[in-house]
Amino acid sequence: MRRVIIRTHGGLGNQIFQVFFALVRYQKNIILNHDKRYPHGFQLAHYFQEHFCDSTSVFESLICRSRVVKLLEKSSAAIPEIKLGNSVFLDGYFQKVGFYAPYDRARLLFGLNYLRDILEINSRPTKNYLSHLRLADFFNSDFERVTAARKRLECMGREINFISSDDVLISNDQQCQDIISRKNLMHIKTDGYCADRIFRLMSEYQTIESNNSTLAFWAAVLNKSELRVDDANLKKMFFLLKNL
Repeated sequence: MRRVIIRTHGGLGNQIFQVFFALVRYQKNIILNHDKRYPHGFQLAHYFQEHFCDSTSVFESLICRSRVVKLLEKSSAAIPEIKLGNSVFLDGYFQKVGFYAPYDRARLLFGLNYLRDILEINSRPTKNYLSHLRLADFFNSDFERVTAARKRLECMGREINFISSDDVLISNDQQCQDIISRKNLMHIKTDGYCADRIFRLMSEYQTIESNNSTLAFWAAVLNKSELRVDDANLKKMFFLLKNL
């Protein structure tokens, strides 16, 4: 029986992309080998820990840890995959819309519905609009982050709910506070929230606007909400999956 081993890494949004592609491409016999050897040290989402519980052999773990498959994603447009004996190894972000072009509607729907079951998505959003300010990993300094936060807040409509990946920075900046007060914005504090809790919060909204967060992307896709992002590829991915 073929074993499909995917090296998961990154936060929850990235992990969902990785699992989704494996489900679309192979549908079954999926085994996760999670790599947390990064400064952020993201753990494998507990939903995936409970569902994909098969372990990898020493040899399979060594292949994953070597990241040799990952080099394919960086060096070519081919799917980052190698086959060794009875095992298939996948290693990438799998966020390019072109990766999904070969698959029909049934395969894509299979992946989406499988994710909905795993992540326990069973309700429709009831709140109107959420803006998400992702500040942590897109910028090199607090000056860049606070400048971006001010710009995003100024561009929001009045009385918008928003969350941020850096509540302290926004709370401590007087210009941000002035904009929030003037526009009657609602800052929902999420300091200390795990990724799953933020995902659940996002899932309550019918429209999510974000500076290209994959977590916001999946909250919108799986809950059939609207998504507003700038990244052209994420837009294409969203319309591909939404139109199913």
